[in-house]
Amino acid sequence: MKRNLIRQGTSTLTLSMPSKWVKRNNLMPGSEVNVEEKENTLKISLQETRKEKKSTEVLLDSNHEKHIKVILRNLYRLGYDNILVKYKKEKTLEEVSTAIRQFLIGYEITGTSPESCHIENISEPIDENLEVILHRILFIIKELFSILTDDMSKKNLAHLAIVRERVHSVDRYHNYCLRMMTRQNAIQLTYTQLLTYSDLLAHSFLHLYEDSKDKLAEARQVELIADISRSFAEIVKGLQGKDLNIVTKNTRELNDAFHHEGLVMVESKGGILSYYLCEIIRLSYLCSSAAIGIILT
Repeated sequence: MKRNLIRQGTSTLTLSMPSKWVKRNNLMPGSEVNVEEKENTLKISLQETRKEKKSTEVLLDSNHEKHIKVILRNLYRLGYDNILVKYKKEKTLEEVSTAIRQFLIGYEITGTSPESCHIENISEPIDENLEVILHRILFIIKELFSILTDDMSKKNLAHLAIVRERVHSVDRYHNYCLRMMTRQNAIQLTYTQLLTYSDLLAHSFLHLYEDSKDKLAEARQVELIADISRSFAEIVKGLQGKDLNIVTKNTRELNDAFHHEGLVMVESKGGILSYYLCEIIRLSYLCSSAAIGIILT
């Protein structure tokens, strides 16, 4: 349906309303309508649109810190307002509480039992300009560069606590921005993340071949990449079948491989080959995290 704009006065343009819609809703001169602006779209309604609260429930079958963080972060980014979290161990509640406090603006635990807790979005701030928040993030990263430069010049990485606090601030802002963007298109956002990580992962293979083609892999490196290959194949299988358990299980395995194998390999062996193998593990983990988001969507 198209409408021509009509000039009224020197600087005002008016738009005529469809007569059938006006009659059906008993509108008269002076009636109020709500006008919602979103980029190049105007939405006209009879009253302010009430945002429907999104609810879900999830079973955390592990109290692994990374596992809990990935699940809650994806639910937060996908815009869920009420979450019933079920678990098998009471210790899981502590990890849930820590993840909310450190990374998720507006989430609060509003009820608990020995086997579950209820999370609600009760204090999320009103939408802010994404550009403003992005500048906050970039300012924090400038601070991080200054802290690192100063610590390295003194040959003492003494400010771990400050760096951790700054990075957690970036995490909170980042998750909040993605939550705002999700309101427009949740599925598109999660696929964008997986596509981005997949592209970076593919290029890591290319860089490995280009930059370390004359390096010979040791036996444990061969075994490690075979393990990662199997985990990645399972993640693809889980994503295709929308099986959250398969994906989360292999996500945990990739996280453990990165911290217990990849980083140790880089530190002990060094070299370009070790670096790219470690990067392949890291990006495989990020792909699996994005896959969890798609399944939860």
